[in-house]
Amino acid sequence: MSDKSPNEIIDGLSGILLSLVEFNLRHDSCIDDIDSIMSNLYVEETRVHNEDTGNIDEDDEDYMPDAPFYSLINYVEDKEQYINDLKNAIRLRVLSENNHDHDTVISKIIDLRN
Repeated sequence: MSDKSPNEIIDGLSGILLSLVEFNLRHDSCIDDIDSIMSNLYVEETRVHNEDTGNIDEDDEDYMPDAPFYSLINYVEDKEQYINDLKNAIRLRVLSENNHDHDTVISKIIDLRN
């Protein structure tokens, strides 16, 4: 890993995404896509994040909105793996010429772990 802290790396990656949107190189929905992908990869951490932030529906236990990827890292034990997964999500969903769907991206990220 680099000399930067995990949160500094996340800030840098977030800045890259925001710059792509700012300069109209990508639509702002790409950030929502990354949030969704990371939340699907880190379901338990997303659940805890949502409980901590009060983003739950006590009447619907299946309600699980996506957590922002830049906040989710605070709930993950293996931060290095999370950062690698995030980089792969950005590469596959945002920077790729192929516009992979979420399930394909998630599957490819899991395959890249092995």
